[in-house]
Amino acid sequence: MEKKFSLYENFLQQLDSVRGYIKLPSFVFSSLKEFDHIFRVDIPLVIVKKKYGKEKKFLKIFPAFRVQHNNVLGPYKGGIRIYPAVSLDELKGLACIMTMKNALLDLPFGGAKGGIMANPKELDKKELAQLARSYVQRMIKFLKGDIPAPDAGCSTELIGEMYDEYKKITNEKEARLAFTGKPLDCWGIEGREEATALGGFYVFERLTEKI
Repeated sequence: MEKKFSLYENFLQQLDSVRGYIKLPSFVFSSLKEFDHIFRVDIPLVIVKKKYGKEKKFLKIFPAFRVQHNNVLGPYKGGIRIYPAVSLDELKGLACIMTMKNALLDLPFGGAKGGIMANPKELDKKELAQLARSYVQRMIKFLKGDIPAPDAGCSTELIGEMYDEYKKITNEKEARLAFTGKPLDCWGIEGREEATALGGFYVFERLTEKI
């Protein structure tokens, strides 16, 4: 039986492969294989479905995670994704990669990643908003020194819901600093939503110039 690909195991292999090229104490490599914190919560949500003209309500539980890898360089930084195939292994691998990306670009952030195991296409706008707010409610004590952002399945609008819920709960004067990728009317930055795709385009454009 073919072994399932593991993003975290792949990261560990890559980390071991560079040990001969980078002269650093062994404890540095060992620490990068570990995690500062891994959190898992369950989010209960009342789902309303219409069938034969009648509404039916039922309770569904959505597993949710936040993985904080390393904050030596600064606050944890990483997106929150919402989709059915979210797994802890994937989030662990992505959190490690975020640590490396920030370090390589000399940014004052550590690495983190979060996720909710849900299909956003099966939830209406109101249900998604409640899911986003419930994520913050259950993760609130773990979000100090952590800066989440949008990711797959998690829109700018949902980050706006998370930011608003965080602000309500904490009443922090600088709550706007707790999330990036917010809507423009919530202290968001113009161009943030298309930044990833635009960056990919610039890389592609530069590569085609060399052909």
